Amino acid sequence: MKINLNQLKKSFGNSNILVIGDIMLDRYIFGKSQRYSPEAPVPIINSFKKLNVLGGASNVGLNIKSLGNNKVTCCGLIGSDRSGKDLLKLLLDNNINSDGIFIDDKHRTTTKERIYSNEQQIIRIDKEKKSISKKSTKLILNFISSSIKNYDVIIISDYNKGVITSELVKQLIDINNNTRSIPIIVDPKKKNLSVYSGVDLITPNLKELENANDKIYEKNQDIIKANNDVIKKNNIKNIVTTLGKKGMIVTENNSSYHIEGIKVNTPDVIGAGDTVIATIALCLSSGMSILESSNLANIVASICVSKIGTSVVTFDELKNKIKI
Repeated sequence: MKINLNQLKKSFGNSNILVIGDIMLDRYIFGKSQRYSPEAPVPIINSFKKLNVLGGASNVGLNIKSLGNNKVTCCGLIGSDRSGKDLLKLLLDNNINSDGIFIDDKHRTTTKERIYSNEQQIIRIDKEKKSISKKSTKLILNFISSSIKNYDVIIISDYNKGVITSELVKQLIDINNNTRSIPIIVDPKKKNLSVYSGVDLITPNLKELENANDKIYEKNQDIIKANNDVIKKNNIKNIVTTLGKKGMIVTENNSSYHIEGIKVNTPDVIGAGDTVIATIALCLSSGMSILESSNLANIVASICVSKIGTSVVTFDELKNKIKI
């Protein structure tokens, strides 16, 4: 695949992308432990560092921004709590547009708090409320309706935390069909893929594809068949199934292709799905096909998983990887 890197960088920078979904905060607490508590068989941790990181749909936005984009907008729901304030500050600090993020006093900002002792994660505490009010759904749809003319691609980043519902997806597609008809692509987490009926592309990982069909797939030909079955059954136009170190299976326009994985020593796959869909969105907005976009996303993902924790990839890192 031949790529004009200068042209691609310019295109990435000018793309206008909307990310709708579960806006989340990842909070890390790092500490050291030298003894166990007399109260229970658990370590006593002396905390020395706290770190807040954009997660979920907001991490997709950060991935888009990191690859050189200046026009990404995040849309979703947070609570009027400390995590929500921390999240908005992170978006502001990273120059990510948060005009589409609404605050609901009855909602709770989805927060994943990971506690590390002696560089090892010992517990994760999730704070969430998996629901969305009709009022908040209407606010999100009104925002999309009034601003959709500005975007080149829409990403639905569904972490199954309540924001993405079948009704929201249906109305989003109706709004899109009545205005610009731009690509709508989805990183799905729901078992029932019919929720995403009518979208242009979904990017499940292998486990998510298996969960959707209640089957285990070990051969590429079985994954290809499953991809085609999902497309026909759920009225989804295309599908890219990510296979971790084994690459991807791309089913586009009734044809399927296997993209070989890129070897990475001790990969850390946290956030890899966010990186994949962010890259594909940027590529599609640059006029590339789904197969071409997936090939580039495969390269970017290999850079991402070579890092520890929730990570992003810069355009310079991509450029250096392609040149090797």
